[in-house]
Amino acid sequence: MASDVDICNLALVKLGAQPIPSLTSNDPKAAVLNRVYPLLRDKLLRVWRWNFTRVYIELAALTDSPPFEYSYAYQLPSDYLRLELADVSDGTSQAVGMPAASIGDWNFNRNQDYRIVGRQIWSNVPPPLRIQYAAAITDPTQFDAAFVESFACYIAWQLCEQLTGSSQKRQMAQQEYMVSIREARMTNAVELPPETLPDDTFMQSRQSS
Repeated sequence: MASDVDICNLALVKLGAQPIPSLTSNDPKAAVLNRVYPLLRDKLLRVWRWNFTRVYIELAALTDSPPFEYSYAYQLPSDYLRLELADVSDGTSQAVGMPAASIGDWNFNRNQDYRIVGRQIWSNVPPPLRIQYAAAITDPTQFDAAFVESFACYIAWQLCEQLTGSSQKRQMAQQEYMVSIREARMTNAVELPPETLPDDTFMQSRQSS
């Protein structure tokens, strides 16, 4: 299992730079890494789907409701980074994550089951609201091995010119990062079972006829 400094040193090795003993050492590289490490980590956790960040939770409605358009407000968790799924089923259908298309009535108004506003979710779905989200995992011992490699490549890419002054090395670091992300996404795909989407109302009407 890697530590924060292990990941930073892996990035430095990729750049041909000397490792650091800790993120709080007097080495100028450590000062730079210590400042940007959490920012780059959260950015990488947010922009790609990582299985180890997935959390399922039920949210209670807040006392203060939205001023209009939505009936309920829900506070996002403190470690929230990205919403992956919100259960908007009505208890009678299997519509999860998005509303099914309806051919029964014309609808001239825009309708969204939920919307993220600041650090809240506004929705017409009554409580509790069940969501699946990506959490900001800060403990490096919980990182997937593929994430460790991609994160080190990402650090090397983002800090290359500042640490080495080489634009050529930066381009190489970017290419290595993209390769690591492709490999990580393939691993994630293998670990996930096939997903079956719910039938919309058109398909349901065909089955009942």
